Amino acid sequence: MVGIVAAVAILILSGLAIYYFASRDKVVQSAAARQKAADFYADFIYQINTNDNWVGFVDEYTVGKAKEDMSGAAVELMDSAKNGGQYLVRFMSPIEAKVYETNGNRVTVLIDFDLGERIVGDAERLTVVKKYLTMEKIEGDWYVSEIFDRSDRFDESISE
Repeated sequence: MVGIVAAVAILILSGLAIYYFASRDKVVQSAAARQKAADFYADFIYQINTNDNWVGFVDEYTVGKAKEDMSGAAVELMDSAKNGGQYLVRFMSPIEAKVYETNGNRVTVLIDFDLGERIVGDAERLTVVKKYLTMEKIEGDWYVSEIFDRSDRFDESISE
């Protein structure tokens, strides 16, 4: 009888340990993805201002559809700068990144920040940035795979 009770106790404790470590791993993964998303936008702003290394930026942070989108944006921004339309941007608020959904090696991160932007010679205007990023973990690193604009309607639906 004591053996059965001990075996049941060991199974329960093993289950709790597995649950604890799985939950802890999920929290660590979410924090890493959230940080990578914030770094992505900080480096994106740097690239817009400097046109320093778009290829390196795109390769470091993106895959799939996001890589195509960011490559296209980079070409447009560099062409604009060559033709006298250099964009200058600056953060007007901290980057807020929060994990909305996790699913194995994929997470959805919501990004919010305010941006002051202008073309050289024009007045600055305030832009509210609200994005929905899908990120994938590939070989231990997080990459942005899709980037979508977020609507107020979406934000209202998830806050209910």
